[in-house]
Amino acid sequence: MPPTFIMMLGVSGAGKTTLAQFIAPELDACILSSESIRKELCCNNRRTRHFNQPEVFQLMNERALLCLTKGKSVIYDATNLWSRPRQKLLDELPEGVTKECVWLKAPLESAVLNDADSGKHTPRGIIQMQAMMLQPPTYGEGWDYIKVVSIQPPVIY
Repeated sequence: MPPTFIMMLGVSGAGKTTLAQFIAPELDACILSSESIRKELCCNNRRTRHFNQPEVFQLMNERALLCLTKGKSVIYDATNLWSRPRQKLLDELPEGVTKECVWLKAPLESAVLNDADSGKHTPRGIIQMQAMMLQPPTYGEGWDYIKVVSIQPPVIY
């Protein structure tokens, strides 16, 4: 069976990492996280949140290609807001790899609460800006499958 490349897509706090951790064992997949690679490269300092973004994603892409060429499925965990970088990466994937996008659509309040619960504390304005800038995935980017997961708003009693 050929490997699968799954790209998580969504604003901070949408639940991408939680879902990636849930589905990875089922696929025996490597999870490549921009957050983990950023910490690996520069330490766990909140001020380094955007540290050397090109280096983070270059390393993430290299690791994805390495896993896939070895026949291992990959879950690519980052916000992945823009179409052009998504399409560029898909164009570089080995032939025969199944390409799947999982778009987690979360209401702003849910994303803000989830992000705070995870300990990241991304400012509300940043999450709101991510939501406005997000370019929805299209099959024209090169996807075999696009799955949309709608996250329900929190219930507050």
